Amino acid sequence: MPSSPFHRFSPLPILFLAVFIDMVGFGIVVPVLPLYTERFGASPITIGALLAIYSGMGFIFAPLVGFLADRFGRRKILLLSTIGQAAGFFIMGAAKSVFWLFVARSIDGIFGANTSAAQAYVADVTPPEQRSRALGWLGAAFGLGFICGPLLGGILSKVSLSAPFYFASALAAANALLIFFVLPETLLPETQARPIRPNLLPGSGATRSRTIGPLIASYSLFMTGFAILTSFFAIFTEDRFGFDASQNGFIFAGVGTVGVIVQGGLLGPLVSRFGEKRLATAGMALLATSIFSLPLTERIPTLLLSGLGIALGNALAK
Repeated sequence: MPSSPFHRFSPLPILFLAVFIDMVGFGIVVPVLPLYTERFGASPITIGALLAIYSGMGFIFAPLVGFLADRFGRRKILLLSTIGQAAGFFIMGAAKSVFWLFVARSIDGIFGANTSAAQAYVADVTPPEQRSRALGWLGAAFGLGFICGPLLGGILSKVSLSAPFYFASALAAANALLIFFVLPETLLPETQARPIRPNLLPGSGATRSRTIGPLIASYSLFMTGFAILTSFFAIFTEDRFGFDASQNGFIFAGVGTVGVIVQGGLLGPLVSRFGEKRLATAGMALLATSIFSLPLTERIPTLLLSGLGIALGNALAK
């Protein structure tokens, strides 16, 4: 029987619970934010910029967050980022203008770039032979959080379009308390003195690699297309089918469920049979075809079929 990455006093369950709560808070806003932004009279360009600023801030600050986690400790960075997320969600719910929406999304993007700290925490507390399994559990926590988040966001939108943001803020605040009182620090003081500085700038060793450079470019294009899709999906379904945030929440939750099933149970055997490159290529092709077909859908069954293709393609491509 393979050994488990957990033991009696392992902090990993607490970390995974914190990551799950974090992703629930993130997923809550996905089906609501585009419709919420429309009530401020924002144009499609403004909505796109508002959604892009979150990822832009994450792109800028993710390497810095990883560096700070190496310098000052994982727990401190996870705690700080969670408090920042609570503030960003609260500002979003209380916003009275588009300006404050941009402020809130910028804060969320800066403090939401904590994935590297969570992964580093896992690496600190697991031996090498158990690390892949533990990181798999971390990915499952992300996936399950993204299933529950859109569902909660859709349900809470029935109260008001502000309610999901206030609830996400409360979740992040509760998460901060969990991290502060329960999650121990894992980085030893002597390790904190010599953090590894990230270097993914053009011309660096990472981007010059024959493997890493094309992989980064491919993944960037993939994530750009998927981000455009998720950003405007709610507006598209509202205009074409009259869907509200609740109905979109169920669709996003379904996409997340398919992703968890494929990545958690089917991806390993599929990779063994077909290989990573072939599987990723098939996933990209299916994702591209499904996204292309989406604007052509006129009925709900074909919309759901396109959504299934998007979910499968996304899961295989990752």
